[in-house]
Amino acid sequence: MNEKIHVKGLNGIRAIAAIGVVLSHTGVADFGLKYTLPAGFARFAVTIFFALSGFLITFLLFTERRKTGVDIRKFYIRRILRIWPLYFAYLLVALITIHFFYPGQLPGALPYYLFFAANIPTLLGTHLPFLSHYWTLGVEEQFYLFWPWIIKRSGKVLRALVIFTLGFIFLKLCVLYYFNHPGNNQPLYINGILRFECMSLGGIAALLCIRGHGLFLKVITNRITELFCWLGLLAMMANKFLVPETISLDLAALIAIGLIVNLGYNTKPLVSLENQFFDFLGRLSYGIYIIHPLVIFYFALLLNHLSVNPAAKIFLAYGGTIFFTIAIAWISYTFFEKKFLRMKSRFSTVENTDSIILIR
Repeated sequence: MNEKIHVKGLNGIRAIAAIGVVLSHTGVADFGLKYTLPAGFARFAVTIFFALSGFLITFLLFTERRKTGVDIRKFYIRRILRIWPLYFAYLLVALITIHFFYPGQLPGALPYYLFFAANIPTLLGTHLPFLSHYWTLGVEEQFYLFWPWIIKRSGKVLRALVIFTLGFIFLKLCVLYYFNHPGNNQPLYINGILRFECMSLGGIAALLCIRGHGLFLKVITNRITELFCWLGLLAMMANKFLVPETISLDLAALIAIGLIVNLGYNTKPLVSLENQFFDFLGRLSYGIYIIHPLVIFYFALLLNHLSVNPAAKIFLAYGGTIFFTIAIAWISYTFFEKKFLRMKSRFSTVENTDSIILIR
């Protein structure tokens, strides 16, 4: 029987990040709203996803390594069964929509999306409509081309992860320094797309948690640290995260890690996300993230054809988008994704009881 792994609160973090992305993107969509919610949280929400993904997958891989050794083939089969079905199903629907509404844009950068390199057209500014969010999946799949090999092959895994993380951060700083000229924001933008260190920081935290590192857990679960992390999350949501751009995303990853560790390892956390509501949304978070651009697009088309009071339109835009996104994500999870998740469990030595490993 496979060992079951459950880290408390992870589905709650997923739910907050996923809904935050939807709300942010709704605010900048073509609804013609007079007032909108702060729209800057999406970039931090995906950073939370990156840190969470790095934490959970490293946790599972290292637990598998200590139990039976990392099986690379099974790891990639699990990734395929979890990520690919909905990835390509949504891609097909998006391409059909593009064909009818933006026919001149195809095929465009399509090959990048077929081979999980969607971050490249994002960097080049050539991404296809309804698929701009796929850059995060490109980053994740590229990261996991080498990450399990580090876990499997390294004699001293923690040292290897720290060296990788520091080396990657140093490389990003070199890029910023070398190409940073007044009025040229491209290096900063590129560094915002390359988030490997956010995932590797999550991986380092996972190893320290598995090993029960006393000092790490004591510092992170300290009430002041925990409060700082929750206040940081609220500041991100309110678009008041006033820290230098060069460190904002890495600091957001550290805050996400602080929340993950406190939710999972603090015996008396300030906030608990371990309940049916957050568990439900967390299980749907991958679907919510994948499908929301098309839901926003079609719902905006519908709402803009109706004569609606401007104040009521705000509530309809946000409420309707959230409702339909969750509803379609539930249908996808229940009648489509679960079939592949059941297959995925056959290739798991250590199973994640939260079902979804992401971005998720």
